[in-house]
Amino acid sequence: MLRKVFLTLLVVGMLVFPRPVRAKSYYAESLNITIAIQTDGSALITEETTYVFSGGPFTYAYRDLALDKTDGIDQISASFDGQLLPEGTAPGSVEIAPGNPTRVTWHFAGTSNSRHVFSLSYRARGVIRQDNGDTLYWVAIPEDHEYDITSSLIQITYPLNLEPAAPVAVEGAAARIASEPGRVSLTLDALSSEEEIRVKLRFPAGSLVAAAPNWQQLEQEQQSLVMGSLPWGGLGAAAAALLGLAAVFGLLAKGRREGGTFVPPAVSSSIPPSNTPPGLVAGLVSSGTGYISTLYDLAGRGLLTIAQKKGSWGTTDYEITLSGALREPLRPHEQLLLEALFGPTYANTGGRVLLSKAIAKRELNPGGEFDKSVKAELAALGLWDAERATLRGWVVGLSMLGLVLAVTMGVVGLSMVFISFGSSQPSLTRLGIVLTGAGIGGFLAGMVGVIAGAVFSPRTERGDWENAAWRSFGKYLRDVAAGRELAGRPDMFSVYLAQAVSLGAAYEWSRFFKKQGVAVPGWFMAGDPHHEADGFAGFMAVSSSTYSDGGGSAGGGGGASGGGGSGAG
Repeated sequence: MLRKVFLTLLVVGMLVFPRPVRAKSYYAESLNITIAIQTDGSALITEETTYVFSGGPFTYAYRDLALDKTDGIDQISASFDGQLLPEGTAPGSVEIAPGNPTRVTWHFAGTSNSRHVFSLSYRARGVIRQDNGDTLYWVAIPEDHEYDITSSLIQITYPLNLEPAAPVAVEGAAARIASEPGRVSLTLDALSSEEEIRVKLRFPAGSLVAAAPNWQQLEQEQQSLVMGSLPWGGLGAAAAALLGLAAVFGLLAKGRREGGTFVPPAVSSSIPPSNTPPGLVAGLVSSGTGYISTLYDLAGRGLLTIAQKKGSWGTTDYEITLSGALREPLRPHEQLLLEALFGPTYANTGGRVLLSKAIAKRELNPGGEFDKSVKAELAALGLWDAERATLRGWVVGLSMLGLVLAVTMGVVGLSMVFISFGSSQPSLTRLGIVLTGAGIGGFLAGMVGVIAGAVFSPRTERGDWENAAWRSFGKYLRDVAAGRELAGRPDMFSVYLAQAVSLGAAYEWSRFFKKQGVAVPGWFMAGDPHHEADGFAGFMAVSSSTYSDGGGSAGGGGGASGGGGSGAG
């Protein structure tokens, strides 16, 4: 009975806890390569790799033969432990899959903790190129190999009647070089995985080949074709650039002002140039803080209070409360802000809202109803030109579209050029060069259009004057905050707080506030009464960054021939 129980538990244990899979690893004890240069410009290559397998089982090994910068590879044969293998996919055979690269796969019965020799022979045609002589430039050990190599011997043989025009060059690792008539030997030690070795050996011109190999001739023809097509590409670039620039400046010409040029205001920068409300000032100077500066202004006028609160997930939030009676008429953009925050019946029902909820209001998003209201009021004051603003939008929008089309055209053109390299289609190459040139010219025109549209003023001449005056005042506020100017009045921080926000100087003004130890405005209530200054500084930092961010929370054939890869598994 106990024996049956024991056997049952043993079977269950084997099913529930299967045997661990043995780890597999391997390396090449040696990799010996012979490159026999032939008088027809080809090379007979033999590669002999001795793999040492640990764990297992291993059932295959492979070698990818890249055809790059060759006229092709043929006469492929492979052996396993000295035995020549027939073609096939069963164990004891070799599989040859044509293509670039051509993959050679040894299939063998599963083996573990063993050592085996894999040999590969093939002919690489057209590997002697014309490059200041008849030159072999070959990737002897490709970068894409998955194993370390303990030692490697690379031998290059050539006809005895030839003498190299220069010493052999080895790229990728240090090698010990030995030369004798008709042979150069390179010995390398301790090569890591993915370490590529290239060899270069040059002979006198005409000593091996009378003409460049086919692949090099094709490259030279393609290079000549590209160079000959460059003037057409230049014409395409010039035409696209001229057409694009003509369109840009033709549109901008429609907004040309009559009369003299704009003259900056000759007013003191230490006082506000007008009584324009902060929200409108933000729209005028495009600081991106419109509704936030209006929020500060309404709070300073006694209509709102703001209290620091704990938000979700332990974050800090701020509760905005409608706390004061309407003692004066509100401007349209101020009324729209209160309706967005508290609803259309706020005057009767009051209300409160968290800042994190307020900044998600659709009406307050950039380009939303609040921005439209600000622009309409600026236009009514004679500071904003709606037609110029629309024209500016068209210029920038069409320029951005032109950039996209130009990039697309350039990509299509380059693709056509590369496709033509493989198909020898001169007309396709020329068309690709023209499209690429047109893409470059169109891109430059589009960039000019975006820049020109960005600096094109959507304001009236009077609006430009007041914009410059307010920016001058904003510089004065920053200078005061930095200690470069004296404060003009003791209550300067609270008096100009909303204007500082509208002019994008909230960060500097907040630092000034903390440094001077100015009292926190009465409309703000910190979560910790003992750290009011820190609480208010945090509110300024958060609130002044939300609008401009668009929302958020309140928290020579150059290159060697051959290559490929190899490995086992």
